[in-house]
Amino acid sequence: MIPHLDIPASTLAWALAGAFCLGFAKTGLPGLALLNVVVMAHFFGRESVGIVLPLLIFADIVVFPIYRRHATWAQAWPLLLPSIAGVCLGYLVLRSLDDLMTKRVIGWTILAMLLLQFLRMRSETFLAHLPHSRRFLAASGLVIGVSTTVANAAGPVFSIWALLKGLPKETFLGIGARVFLFLNIFKIPFNWEIGILNPRTLWLDAALLPAVLLGIAAGKPLVARIPQEIFVRILFGLSGAGALWLILA
Repeated sequence: MIPHLDIPASTLAWALAGAFCLGFAKTGLPGLALLNVVVMAHFFGRESVGIVLPLLIFADIVVFPIYRRHATWAQAWPLLLPSIAGVCLGYLVLRSLDDLMTKRVIGWTILAMLLLQFLRMRSETFLAHLPHSRRFLAASGLVIGVSTTVANAAGPVFSIWALLKGLPKETFLGIGARVFLFLNIFKIPFNWEIGILNPRTLWLDAALLPAVLLGIAAGKPLVARIPQEIFVRILFGLSGAGALWLILA
């Protein structure tokens, strides 16, 4: 057992690996964050959503100065407004779930996000037929808000929205930095009220922060060395297997 945390050392080791993936994901491979969601949900169930939140906020604050000059808050607000409504809806869903149901909801959410990623990468027609309208903007924001609240897994939806907007990579990163920093801070009182963010989870977060920093530091040099196609295949395989693991648990 680890003092103050009351969890086995093996569980802490897995949590540190997940936190490293989260930090690594913030440097240019956002899909890797799904592995962190899978690992945390398996070991901590419903409480995992609250454990991951401060880590996300910490990582967002670290990388925000890097990307802030590439966009403005005026560009982020059209997506933020429906996303805020999605967070409120996601809160109502999350508060009604127990550990088992939370694992299954997170598992299905990850599978849905992986499907969106696959369609985005493989099918230009899929993107071409999505509506470029305010309704699609509102729907995208709503899904982002719900999925980030229930599973901390909204990245693929944001990626599709950005692609439809035809955003350059730098603008994509700048808007994303604003959207997720705002939404993650906005989620704090909801998670605290549910009880999944509490003094015990904050002790665990304190132990995991060095792994997040290490992931951020290691991310950029390692990304350049990993062939993108190989990485994507590994990511899809591990995340898909992890999602099924949660669903069938």
